[in-house]
Amino acid sequence: MDKIGAGYVRNAGAKQAKCDFFIFVDADDVVAEGYLQAYGDAFRDNDLVAGALETESLNQLSPWRLPPFTGSSCIALEYKPFIIGCNLGISRRAFQDVGGFDEDCMIGEDVDFSWRLQLKGYEIIDAPGAVLHYRFRDSIGATFRQTVTYAEAHVELYRRYARQPACPRSSTRRAIGNYWWLVMSLPRFLFLWAPQERENWLHKAAECWGRARASVLRKTLYL
Repeated sequence: MDKIGAGYVRNAGAKQAKCDFFIFVDADDVVAEGYLQAYGDAFRDNDLVAGALETESLNQLSPWRLPPFTGSSCIALEYKPFIIGCNLGISRRAFQDVGGFDEDCMIGEDVDFSWRLQLKGYEIIDAPGAVLHYRFRDSIGATFRQTVTYAEAHVELYRRYARQPACPRSSTRRAIGNYWWLVMSLPRFLFLWAPQERENWLHKAAECWGRARASVLRKTLYL
């Protein structure tokens, strides 16, 4: 393998495929019954399709479970919706129109891909019948590290798209509020809160740390 990263692997798969439509699925997830039929129906009139996520069945031991996050109603960074890369359907025409995934975008490549397609005029269409059983990380440490990495991707995405019309600017006031909440709620996190509340605190802390760290490394303020 010449390169690493999800974007590179997906592009390599698309180059080998002979069909007119691509569906991208991650290896640790499980597709539900009727998955391909639902995508086939959606592809009849559409180029860019978001499958649905089911997050309960594979995550009974997961330290925290976020609600499903993909499709036309899932707005990333208050800018545009996106399709998560593990359940994304697209026509060959649209894929080639934007040059595939950006292989230099190591994390958040699915958000970048979705946004570039929408800036080209493509619309995300939801296929609720194309259900993917999505798997979260199975430990607090692994989930914390993943959340930090995703938050670092927020900074890179902001750096790329901040000059686009309607892309919200970084809110220092909101960032200060988040850090203030983390500090003031720390005693409750340590001694009083129930497990779900503690997990919410950790998720916010990971996101704040990831954005702060990437803001320094990329010289782009997005807290």
